Amino acid sequence: MRSIFARWCSFGILPLVLLAGTPSKVGAVTVSTNGSGSAVVVPYYSVNGGWETLINLTNTTTNSLAVKVRLHEAQNGRSVMNFNVALSPLDVWTAYIQADADGRPVLRTNDTSCTSPLNIRSEGLRASEQGYSTIFDFLGLVSLSFRDHDATDGSIERMREGYITVLVMGETAGQGTAPDPANDVRGSTAWFAKHENGIPRNCLRVAEDFEPEEAGNFLEVLLESILSETPLAIRGDQGSGNPIARATATNPSGYGPIVSPTPLKVNATLVNQDRGTAAGVDSFPIAGYGEGRNLVTAQGFPFNLEPTLASSNDLWSTTGLAQIEAGIAANSVANEWSNNPNTGAGSEWVVTMPTKRFHVDEDALNLHAACNVYRNSRSSGGTVVGVPGLPYLGFNPLTLLPPELLLLSTCPLEPFNQRFQSGNNGASPTEFTIAVYDREENTAALDTGPIFDLAPDLPPLLVLSPPAARALVHSANVLRIGRGSDLPNVLNSNAARTIDVDSAGLAGDQAAGWARIRFTAETGHPATGFIFKERNFRDATKNMGQALAHAYQRPSVLNLQDCRVPVSNLCLIGGDNHSGGIVDILLRPTGPLGPLAGEINAEDLVEAIATLLENDDGSLNAILTGLITDGQLQEALELLLLGDGQGNGDLQDIIGSLLLGDGSGGGLAGILGPDGVAGLVEALLTDGTADACQANLGTLCLIGGDSDHIGLVDLLLLDGGVLEALSDELTQEELVEILGDTLESNGALAELVANLIQGGQLEEGLTALLVGDGSDQGGLVQAVQNTVDNLDTIIEDILSFIGRLTG
Repeated sequence: MRSIFARWCSFGILPLVLLAGTPSKVGAVTVSTNGSGSAVVVPYYSVNGGWETLINLTNTTTNSLAVKVRLHEAQNGRSVMNFNVALSPLDVWTAYIQADADGRPVLRTNDTSCTSPLNIRSEGLRASEQGYSTIFDFLGLVSLSFRDHDATDGSIERMREGYITVLVMGETAGQGTAPDPANDVRGSTAWFAKHENGIPRNCLRVAEDFEPEEAGNFLEVLLESILSETPLAIRGDQGSGNPIARATATNPSGYGPIVSPTPLKVNATLVNQDRGTAAGVDSFPIAGYGEGRNLVTAQGFPFNLEPTLASSNDLWSTTGLAQIEAGIAANSVANEWSNNPNTGAGSEWVVTMPTKRFHVDEDALNLHAACNVYRNSRSSGGTVVGVPGLPYLGFNPLTLLPPELLLLSTCPLEPFNQRFQSGNNGASPTEFTIAVYDREENTAALDTGPIFDLAPDLPPLLVLSPPAARALVHSANVLRIGRGSDLPNVLNSNAARTIDVDSAGLAGDQAAGWARIRFTAETGHPATGFIFKERNFRDATKNMGQALAHAYQRPSVLNLQDCRVPVSNLCLIGGDNHSGGIVDILLRPTGPLGPLAGEINAEDLVEAIATLLENDDGSLNAILTGLITDGQLQEALELLLLGDGQGNGDLQDIIGSLLLGDGSGGGLAGILGPDGVAGLVEALLTDGTADACQANLGTLCLIGGDSDHIGLVDLLLLDGGVLEALSDELTQEELVEILGDTLESNGALAELVANLIQGGQLEEGLTALLVGDGSDQGGLVQAVQNTVDNLDTIIEDILSFIGRLTG
């Protein structure tokens, strides 16, 4: 059977390249402290049991904003609805989500602000199950399916609850430029969206501006994809579809890069008219998302699958995910609980993990999957990155074929535990422990029965151990805490899970108190949510509702509680209940020194940093503390590693000495040479996605553009480096071309190198890059020999030297 899966959506062919240009470096991404952001998460929407969800977007700036609104279903965070809103300066847009006649969510609005699609105001916008369903299957011969779980293939119920992301895509100063036909000026998209006497100037023009440059004919695209041997790249500038609404060097009419870190205020309210209950829900604003980037995309498939929360660095990429998660992660979540059927008191927790999908939803050729060959930690701008292998055809009931996986370098599972598709059970358990208290400081015992009540389609293998552990199995989760199973169904959730409390040990057999859940992963999890409290008197005129935000413990190197190695006011090594100290973060796979984790002894690094801080006159500590307090952890780590040029920080020499060791010239030091070792930290910190990097592997820069931007391969050409003899034989342009051709033609080698380096094995990764993976194609050294004449002797010497180093 030839499955084309999601490839039909690719509207053109772009060359597979290693180069990914971006305008400027992204600013710090943190939890906003002023209630607004450039990305906002609404933790929960629902149309179950008569519930409706109201949403208001407010542009708090005097600039114009292009905004993407997306509804994600609760189980796996797949997109079920998305549209664009063009907010003029100081504009407000309102809408509500309710159940349509067939039970699916439908969004309606009476607001006049411009949207794309245009007809939302007149017809509403209905949610679609396409993102997790089979579109067609022709006699088992040709299929198109985006499904991730057989039991919910085509399910309407699955989309009836979930969460919402609201993302600023682009920004225009003021209202933009007015049309001037005499001077061939068409006018800005933002200008047409601006209100005059309460009505936008031309919403039809705005909607047309968001259309793809070339929509393509469906049948032609379908045939082209069937006949292609590899997935096609996404068409348009950075995979955007080239709408007029996206400004480029040749199109000044569209929205430009995001410049405001917190322009958008989002309010949401849950309303149940039949019950007479309603409450406003705290949204979760993120500051600095996408700052300096243009994330505008066309409102047409597949372009409208972007941007996402992971697109802060670039479209069709998750390279910005680590920064976002570091900024908004939580180690624990705390709130009240109250469930007493006798008094009508009921409460439920909503705990939403909006970035979980990018770790657990992996399916290489499924464009609706959060991580695939188009969108992963090494991709950028819609080009295909990764080795797809055989297409994933969905679950076979007899063999439970696993989804086709990319390698860990492209879709890292950590800090989560299990892929959503694993086992075909519609769940991805995220473990946590919980402590439950009453209102008089007493601790409640937890029922020794099932760890969490399983939905009918969840097999026993999901029961976790030890008994104190529990799990959030979806992206958006609803929890009930109380005694017994007959507890109020407050939000009418189809997936609510009960934590059964044995309240016999509580004061007065209380049925209320507070609780704290702790995630077992040391890094914590990006989490948001609230408690919804209801008092139901069986009388809609008397019932009451209240939604209260959770309290969180955010990971911080300034948190000394449970810190194993504190120095001054900074934690260097975290403990069992700590999210991690400076050294933990530096050496994590996504940390600045992650590639060196297998080369550096952590205790030696702790000693070096401790010595630096203990001998500091207070200046370095004050600078680091200020940056961390402001949410600029990445900047603080870079200062610590590279220094500020005024005598503060700079661990490069110390790290170099740790790598050089006894001076025997072996290992990584032998490949790099002394000069290469000296520049290694700076090379690791060079952003591989920036314009200044000429060749990259994900976020790692391999070849830099100038002396201020050095890559890992550049180090090998320095005095004492393994490729020193080639420095006078090749121009930089030639080396970039040869390296690009080598990794493009041998995807398996690219995957191997990326995996080794991300796994802390930089020496092994560089060696594989140089000599290959054992296949006939070889590595960079052989490619140079095949491309440039009269280098046989030099190449033989290089290979011999590498052979001696690697034994």
